[in-house]
Amino acid sequence: MFIPQEADMLTPHPLDILFLTNFSDHCFRSIPAVAHMADAFDLRLTIMHVYDPKRQKQAHAEERVKSFFPEADRYSTCFRFAMPGPLVTAVRQHVEQWPVSLIVAPSSDATGLPCLGERSMRVRLLEACGVPVWTIGRKVESPKLCQAVQRVACWMDGDSTDTSHVAFALEYALKLKAELHLLRDVSEVHEAALFPAARPNKAVQPDLAKEELLRLLAGVPIYPKVHVTAGSGRWRMPPLLRECDADIVFLRSRESLLTKWFGLGLQAGDSMPCPAVYVGEHLSIPAWNLETRASSGARQSMSYAAEREGGLAPVRSRGSAGAASVSWLSKLGLL
Repeated sequence: MFIPQEADMLTPHPLDILFLTNFSDHCFRSIPAVAHMADAFDLRLTIMHVYDPKRQKQAHAEERVKSFFPEADRYSTCFRFAMPGPLVTAVRQHVEQWPVSLIVAPSSDATGLPCLGERSMRVRLLEACGVPVWTIGRKVESPKLCQAVQRVACWMDGDSTDTSHVAFALEYALKLKAELHLLRDVSEVHEAALFPAARPNKAVQPDLAKEELLRLLAGVPIYPKVHVTAGSGRWRMPPLLRECDADIVFLRSRESLLTKWFGLGLQAGDSMPCPAVYVGEHLSIPAWNLETRASSGARQSMSYAAEREGGLAPVRSRGSAGAASVSWLSKLGLL
C-alpha cells in the first residue's frame, strides 16, 4: 500500500477530509457528495478502512480500500489507509498525527435493534477527535447526493444558546455562493413557558424568533432565510428541510440520556432528507478556512508569476486564506 511522505501529508490544506468506509451501501452512496466537495474545494482526501484483525488480514483490507472510490486517485492529493481497529482508537491516532477538518462517516446498514449501553460510533468520533462529522442516513435520496450544494441549512435548537456550529454553516455557504437557511423550533405556548426561567433570553413566538436569528447574524456578508416551526424537538426538522429543499444541514451534536444508553446516537440525523454535518462540543478547530479550487488555481498562478519575475511568492498558511471570514465570525461571538 502506498504510504505518503510525512512532508507531503503535513502540507497545509484548507479542507482535509477523512472518508471512513466499511464498504456499506451508505458509504458507496456518499461517494458523489464527496466528489462534489473535491470538485468545489482545494482539499486533501484520505480514505480509511478500519478492520478487525481477528476477522480480516491486512492484505485483504488494503486491497478493498484500494478498490473503493477509484476515481479519487485522479485528485492531486488522495491517500488510502487500512488500519487495525478498534475504529475510534485508530481514527483518533490518525487525527492526532495528521489533523483533518471533516470526518465523513456514513451510517452503517441497519442489522437489528440498538444495543443497550452501546453508544453511537459517530458520537464517539465527535468526542474523541473534536472534528465535525458528515453523515447520511436511509432517508437521503440519491439525486440529492449527486447534485452540487445550492442551499445550506443550519438548525438552531430553541432551548440552546450554543451557536458555534453556525460558523461552519456560514463559511460553507459563503464559499459555495449558496443560500443560507436558518431553521429553529419554538415551543408551543403554555403556562410553564410564560415564566422567564423556563426559556431564558429566548423568543416564544415565531415572528420574534425570526427577528432574534436575524439580529444574531446582522452584519455578516450573507442574508439568511429564516424558517421557524411551532413545537419543540428535532423531529420538526425534516419537514423544514424539505420546505427549503436543503442540500446539507449543520447542527449541534446533542445526546440525551435516553439516546446515550439505548445506542441511538445520531439517529435523528439518519432521518434527515439531506446530508448532515454534526459539530461537537469540544472542537479541535474553531472554524473552517475553506478555499475553492478556483481561488486556489488563481493563487498558484500568482505565485508562479512572482517566481518568474524574480519576486517572492506569497507564503501560504492555514490561517491566512480565510482571515477576513474569521474576523467577522469572531466579532459575532461564533468562534
